[in-house]
Amino acid sequence: MSGIYDPTDLTSERRNLDVLRAFIIFVALAAVVIGTVSLIWTGATLVAISILFGVFLIVAAIFRIAVAFENRRASAGGFVFNLIVAAVLFVTGFVCLNSSAQSLTILALFVGIAWIFDGVGDLFAAGVGYTRGRRGLVALSGVVSILAGIAVLFLPTLSLTIFVKVGAILLIVVGITALFTLPRRAAPIV
Repeated sequence: MSGIYDPTDLTSERRNLDVLRAFIIFVALAAVVIGTVSLIWTGATLVAISILFGVFLIVAAIFRIAVAFENRRASAGGFVFNLIVAAVLFVTGFVCLNSSAQSLTILALFVGIAWIFDGVGDLFAAGVGYTRGRRGLVALSGVVSILAGIAVLFLPTLSLTIFVKVGAILLIVVGITALFTLPRRAAPIV
């Protein structure tokens, strides 16, 4: 009777455990390999990031065009605004695909500006008292975010290089530690 659950039949549980172990090992080894490659060839990693960023911007532009034509209730101004945003996204994406240095600078500028806005938001929340935690820590988080954003804006290439190196090291560490979390193998069936 294959359709009835048999608690003494452990073969499917063993198979599931073996699949889980194999998946964890694969992900951990992939993390170590990708981290090592990123650490050794930081420039190539940054070029890959810039290509992905350019593709993302072009896809976002196509999405904006679709939104502009799909939204029939939008005003003429909204339609034109969506088309302008799409054009800017498309041109920026095209520049990113043609020049990785410009792409990385644009990416760093986006990150820097986002951190500054996030920091200002945290400072405002701390000042008003509407925070997700202690006001002092939220204010400190805001100041750190603003300073990080300013650093990225003034040193975009160095910031991204450091970011990739730190990310690569963390990826290697996470991959190695994942190997220590493997579930134990099941005891053999006697």
